[in-house]
Amino acid sequence: MLPRAQEPFSAEELGVLSGIPPHELMGRHIHKLIQVLGESLHLTTEYLTHETKIASAVSKVEALEAKNSKLKKDLIVAMDEANTIKEKAKALGDDLKAERQLTLEKDE
Repeated sequence: MLPRAQEPFSAEELGVLSGIPPHELMGRHIHKLIQVLGESLHLTTEYLTHETKIASAVSKVEALEAKNSKLKKDLIVAMDEANTIKEKAKALGDDLKAERQLTLEKDE
C-alpha cells in the first residue's frame, strides 16, 4: 500500500474521489492551467515594460549627469574668466588713479 501512495492518481481515480466525471475534471484543470499561464504572461509583460522604463530612465539620468558635469566645467571656466576680468579691471582702475594722481601733482 505504501508504494501506491507515492504514485499519481489517474483522472478516473480523481473523478471517483470527487464525484466529477473525468472529462469535466480535466477541463477544469486545463482551464486553471490556462488562467495561471495567462497570469504568468501578464506578469512577464509587466516586468518587461517596467524593465524598459527603467532602462530609459537610467539613460536619461546618465545624459543629465553628463550635461550637469559639462555645465559645472563651463561654470568654473566662466568664474575663472570673471575673476581674470575683475583683476584686469582693478589693475586698470589702479593705473587710472595713479595717472590722476600724477596729473594732479603736475598741475600743482
